Amino acid sequence: MRFLTLLILAWISFTTLAFPQTAKQLVLTHVTVIDATGAPPKQDMTLVITGNRISALGTTGKLKIPKAAQAVDARGKFLIPGLWDMHVHVFNNPSGRPPNNWYFPLFMANGVTSVREMWTKLESMKYVSEWRQEFAQGKFVGPRIAAVGTTLDGPAPKWPNTDLVATPEQARQMVRRIKVAGVDFVKVYDKLGRDEYFAIADEAKKQGLPFAGHVPFAVDAGEASDAGQRSMEHLNMLLESCSTEEEELQKAEATWNDENT
Repeated sequence: MRFLTLLILAWISFTTLAFPQTAKQLVLTHVTVIDATGAPPKQDMTLVITGNRISALGTTGKLKIPKAAQAVDARGKFLIPGLWDMHVHVFNNPSGRPPNNWYFPLFMANGVTSVREMWTKLESMKYVSEWRQEFAQGKFVGPRIAAVGTTLDGPAPKWPNTDLVATPEQARQMVRRIKVAGVDFVKVYDKLGRDEYFAIADEAKKQGLPFAGHVPFAVDAGEASDAGQRSMEHLNMLLESCSTEEEELQKAEATWNDENT
């Protein structure tokens, strides 16, 4: 069953994302639809795709099929909404270019139709823009790049080539640069200081940018939530923030990371 589900996902993903709006309609008949709302599976359904949108859904035999449509008998197969991968690293490589000859087709083959890119350098945004333009023109098979973030960290970062901020003003300047570059959100990281973190939160709000990422060692999860952080990747610092020994655990976490970076 899993194989058949992935098979139909791959087909629907290719059709909806690779064909332009002017493409003829595609019809899947006798398919079982799982809409991911918690409702029971809908058996023996017909689905009509026009361009890159689902234009009709109804019971097979009752829903009228457009005359010029390409019909596929999907009997015994399952259709679910396209999946999201909310944490990918596609553009963060030495060239700035994604490995598009295999990376994106693998997403599609497994039904992942949208991704959130978690670390793209500002200078690589040109490749993101090119990729999005080609996607809109139907030139390749791949997922929608729904959001792209740039990582900001403090001194002595875990990863090389990270954008560093050591003062609140530097933090604000970087947020403004990220906004101008067309990046979708700011990604905060482990070693940001408290003052720099809250400067990012404040400036991101002023610039109309979301911010997400790791909860820095200098901040607890409650503070991050109150500051407006949209997501806490890997749930780091969440357990520490729930402990009565939070301060000691924060220090131990920061020390361990300093020694193992």
